[in-house]
Amino acid sequence: VEDGLIQIWGKPEYINCRATHPRRLELRGGYELTVESPVYQEVEILTGLAQGEGEQKLCRTQTMAYLPCGDKVITAEEEIILEEAPKSVVEIRGSIPVKEIKKAQGKALIIAMVQGEIYYRGEQNQELRKQEFSFPVRQVMDLEAMEEDTICQGWASPLGWSLQEGEEKSVRLSVTAMVGLRAWHTKQCVLLSDAFFPGWETQSVETQLR
Repeated sequence: VEDGLIQIWGKPEYINCRATHPRRLELRGGYELTVESPVYQEVEILTGLAQGEGEQKLCRTQTMAYLPCGDKVITAEEEIILEEAPKSVVEIRGSIPVKEIKKAQGKALIIAMVQGEIYYRGEQNQELRKQEFSFPVRQVMDLEAMEEDTICQGWASPLGWSLQEGEEKSVRLSVTAMVGLRAWHTKQCVLLSDAFFPGWETQSVETQLR
């Protein structure tokens, strides 16, 4: 089995904390990690017989071929309106699920949605507040040798978050993300499923081909 593509992503399931000291917190949580690694295997198969005046039985089948793609690091920004002017930001977390992929002229447009929460403390009191946010991002990826039946899979994962002060209660949220594209297209193959040779005693050996 040859080396295949490896794609890794994950998301936090829960986070708990408890005070162990007036100046110390203990954090515990669960994280869901997913690894996907499609592989391919090369095998030798018969596609036809020459000479011998034999009768051949051919069949057609479809296979998948990988198209070279790549990954990109992008930065997206959006203005977020908070309920109260922030004094300090405790945490920013979120995800970037891909909603749609559009293909045209050797390009693939990945449309994703940045969504998450900002945890902060306001200037008026020390109460912890949460502000949800969501905004779309679009990224064009090169997709050479694209055909009509090309199957595309896109993904996006946040690498880091940052905030900049805005006017009054608004802040400028920036996310750095890794965006990737995987693509395959179908290929038709003609395989030799059986053959008959008059006057010859033959024996066939079958192999399971995935």
